[in-house]
Amino acid sequence: FENIAFMHTRSDAITIIAPSHVSLVNVTIACIGRSAAYIANGTNVSVAGATVNNLGASGVTISGGDRLTLTPTMHQVVDSLITNYALRCLTYNPGVQIAGVGNHVLRNEIAYAPHSGIMGGGNDNEVAYNVVHHTVLETFDSGAFYDFPVDWTAQGNTVHHNLFYLNGIGRVPCNSWTSCVRSSVYLDNG
Repeated sequence: FENIAFMHTRSDAITIIAPSHVSLVNVTIACIGRSAAYIANGTNVSVAGATVNNLGASGVTISGGDRLTLTPTMHQVVDSLITNYALRCLTYNPGVQIAGVGNHVLRNEIAYAPHSGIMGGGNDNEVAYNVVHHTVLETFDSGAFYDFPVDWTAQGNTVHHNLFYLNGIGRVPCNSWTSCVRSSVYLDNG
């Protein structure tokens, strides 16, 4: 799929389950009531050069691979612009959500959100060369990159050569019921 616009829907724009060798290239996904794209299982799905904005919930979710055998899924989100998301569902709806084994999030700009820019975990995932700014604007106990490993076997993930700036600068006051942490990289429960 190339040079296509997905716009003005009240639900999710794209759901792809168990795909193999699918590419979304130079697509525009905008003014979506929920999430831009949900890609689960399968192998080698690429979201490349996408413009994603004005979303009620999350941007792009990629998950797959086999954690038992560490077989990678090789899904990727690359060279994309993801902005103004989580407008209705403010928390746990990042610009990019990763889960599973062998996903890649490379060279994206992710910005303007109440909570995290990139979220997730699993095994052997790579997050590199991204620019993440103006996230964590309305929440606490979070970060622009937020990982919350639920078990000790979630290992081998790499986060390198990213630029994080102006995250956590919102004016929402902290209260005694929450952690007041706002950071660029936040490894929770670890």
